[in-house]
Amino acid sequence: MSGRLARLIAVSVLFMTGVAVAAQAQTLGTGADAQISTWRVVLSFLLCVMVAIGAAVFMRARMGGGLASISPSFGRARRLKVVEMVRLSPTAGLAIVCCDGREMLVLVAGSETKIVADLASAASAASSAPRQSSHA
Repeated sequence: MSGRLARLIAVSVLFMTGVAVAAQAQTLGTGADAQISTWRVVLSFLLCVMVAIGAAVFMRARMGGGLASISPSFGRARRLKVVEMVRLSPTAGLAIVCCDGREMLVLVAGSETKIVADLASAASAASSAPRQSSHA
């Protein structure tokens, strides 16, 4: 608890110091020159962009994604791919998912997910089944 209290006191002192410095600042319009160097603007922008990129990479690494989640070329090739997705209702959908060359039909409904069929085995079963002639 004393660590929190010390932090609170330190922040309060810094805030009060900032208020006092702001009170002693110049009034608007009394400066010597209103021009800002173009180089200063460009360098400030580049610094902000670098800080933003660094923060994004840090957050990805902290969340366990690492560089592979930013771009798959940094890691190994992806094994899982959604081939096609069809919405049946606002809370349900069917998807064809390919994993290691094996395609499966997956039903996603609310918080429930089921593998409906293994499309590779269904295709082989359909091709090996005897065909009935349609002429009578």
